[in-house]
Amino acid sequence: RYVLLTGATGLVGRYLMRDLFLQGFQLAVVVRPSKRMDVQQRIESILQGWEQELGMRLPRPVVFQGDVRKPNLGLTADQCLWVRRYCDRMIHSAALLQFERSSSNNEPWCTNYEGTRNAIQFARLAGISDFQYLSTAYVCGKRRTPVFEDELDCGQEFRNEYERSKFEAERLVVEADHFDSKTIYRPAVIVGDSR
Repeated sequence: RYVLLTGATGLVGRYLMRDLFLQGFQLAVVVRPSKRMDVQQRIESILQGWEQELGMRLPRPVVFQGDVRKPNLGLTADQCLWVRRYCDRMIHSAALLQFERSSSNNEPWCTNYEGTRNAIQFARLAGISDFQYLSTAYVCGKRRTPVFEDELDCGQEFRNEYERSKFEAERLVVEADHFDSKTIYRPAVIVGDSR
């Protein structure tokens, strides 16, 4: 079985991709092209960097060109069928770290909120039973008291649109009741590998 990963080209996603491969998982990734590279080139560049650092060859994922901001993650009907057949777990780590709302493209809401809604709907339609979501510790907003794992909405205020969009996206995951298993991770400030 494969793990379907979104956000594989982001800071957290590239570490997830490396670590999942090192633990023996098979991966399928949903990737957007960049202005300079197609999706295969983006993934290959990341994996070659890890291979150089680790001194070993890593497996290659199944790479789908897609976009979490689109229904069915922008995948074709054949790609959706492939996911349904081979994937039973999804790690949704795609996000946009943008603090102010853009009037031109409504980011970070399109990626963080709508992208999460699309990921949840896609996982349900694809029969994925295990859904894992990378949220942020900053869904706590301006709270200064301890924040417990089972707390989300405590009437908190937010500093910016990133926090608010991730809060609303996490609420979507909490309310999704069709998964056999779901996990929400709330990392704090991420600066990379301490080594």
